[in-house]
Amino acid sequence: MKVYADVKKVRWQARLLKDGVLLQDLTKIERDLAGLDDSIGYIQEDVKPLSWTKSVPFFGNYYKDIEHILRAAHHGVAAGNVLIEAIEPFADVLGFKTEETEAFLDAEKKIEGLVKVMPEIAPRLDEVATEFAAIRQELETVDPKRYPQSFRGQPIRSLLIEAKQTMNTVEESMPDIKELLAVLPGVLGDLAPKTYLVLFQNDKELRPTGGFLTAYALITVEGGKIISVTSDDMYKLDEKIVERTPPTPVLAQYLKVEESFIRDSNLSPDFYESCQKFEWFLGKISNFPRIDGIIGIDTYFVKDILGVLGPVELSGYEEPFSSENIVYQLELYVNLLGRYIVGRKDLLGELMDAMMDKAFHASRDRWKPLFETALQAVGEKHVLLYLHAPEAQKLAEKYNFAGRSRDFDGDYLHINDCNFAGAKANLYIQETVTQDIKVAKDGTVVKTVTINLNNPEPHDGWLNGTYYDWMRIYVPQGSKLLDSSSWTAVTSSEELGKTVFTTYTYCYPENSNSVSVTYELPFKVQKGQALQMLVQKQPGTDGHMYSIKVNGKEVEGFELKSDREIDVQL
Repeated sequence: MKVYADVKKVRWQARLLKDGVLLQDLTKIERDLAGLDDSIGYIQEDVKPLSWTKSVPFFGNYYKDIEHILRAAHHGVAAGNVLIEAIEPFADVLGFKTEETEAFLDAEKKIEGLVKVMPEIAPRLDEVATEFAAIRQELETVDPKRYPQSFRGQPIRSLLIEAKQTMNTVEESMPDIKELLAVLPGVLGDLAPKTYLVLFQNDKELRPTGGFLTAYALITVEGGKIISVTSDDMYKLDEKIVERTPPTPVLAQYLKVEESFIRDSNLSPDFYESCQKFEWFLGKISNFPRIDGIIGIDTYFVKDILGVLGPVELSGYEEPFSSENIVYQLELYVNLLGRYIVGRKDLLGELMDAMMDKAFHASRDRWKPLFETALQAVGEKHVLLYLHAPEAQKLAEKYNFAGRSRDFDGDYLHINDCNFAGAKANLYIQETVTQDIKVAKDGTVVKTVTINLNNPEPHDGWLNGTYYDWMRIYVPQGSKLLDSSSWTAVTSSEELGKTVFTTYTYCYPENSNSVSVTYELPFKVQKGQALQMLVQKQPGTDGHMYSIKVNGKEVEGFELKSDREIDVQL
């Protein structure tokens, strides 16, 4: 009971520490870390009378676990102290309160401060990594299976499992975090201003990397501060290209165009490849500003950020832009009226400028949900990164923030839809995917993938119309097409290190249609072996429903919000 009382004190100290972090009060954080360390020490003293149990079979494991967990906790405090020492000299520029200052910095000032101090903090992360390694080593010997799921209503086993998994992840990420702190200042214009081109991808007219390229913005940052934002319509950018380029066979066949346009340059499902093509077109525009990378965003990202910030008002627009009306407003002003009404071409730049201003001056209680929302958007491919800085691009690709087609040693599936002249039907299209897996006695795996498209809404003459879909199904390289069903023939080819099955299909309003392919995987599986599978999500989509069946029986179903690795038990 004495130990239990000590544990309650530790929990209380941890809450105080969390409050100090949220308040960004460095003095309080230091004090609460010391109190937490003392509380951990009290537990160590109070359990010493039980040390005789170490040599007792079964019971001895629990005492040893206590020793390991308490030592791990001390290392956690030590890591916290190293971080405090690292940031204390820069507390004022980071917005932390100390005994000497009570200054509060808004988000914009804080980012400027972070840019300056990141390279100074990075070297201290080696010390933090050493403490994290010690924590992981201590926790490695603790077996969560020895413990109940919960005790007196408090979870036990799941917390131990989560702690071990978290420490493994954090320790593995430390080199990348250190590199990020070294690289990010340059990306944010610390030594010289950086200009990034932001592509607005209209996911309601879905294209391979997330949507039709409707508009663009040029954002220049210097020392972490945004110093200029300008934007324009993508059609206006096409008008600046004097030299005409013959259309690709795909564009000539399905869009019936006589030349290629920059607005149709994102036909590769790999964002890097599409950005390379986009920049090739930019090279044909005289005096276009030099850029340091491209950032793709879609309407889901804008909608979710506005959901945190609240409505944004723009001069000249009667109705505020909110998470509820943003899709309609952008369709109305950017895609319909923007080409005909003077003064509407810069809407994207104005909107982004207003959103960033509201975010930078938001109250502290909005910072956490803003950060979480932005991070989730990147993870779900509503934001894609293509950066000229090699180290930054490498990190973006490693953490799957760059929209790359990934290599995978196992089964693979990526379904890529391209709306060619199908209005804004993706506002209504519902897509479901079923994979039916059959394994022969010799280990041969045959899969049937069925993609069902459903449009429950009527034709409206503006947004909703017949959906024409240039569909590509990427599977492991070497897969053999056995059978197919579609409006047009399904062809097989190789691209991006994958075999790709290509077709062209449609879906009428208030109707449905489907495409199916049956193919043999290029490898075999042993009886009882799990089939490892990677399902990659297409940017600009928001949760198609997937079902996996083995011999007709469903074994897993999920909503594809981000790339997903699965072990399918056969």
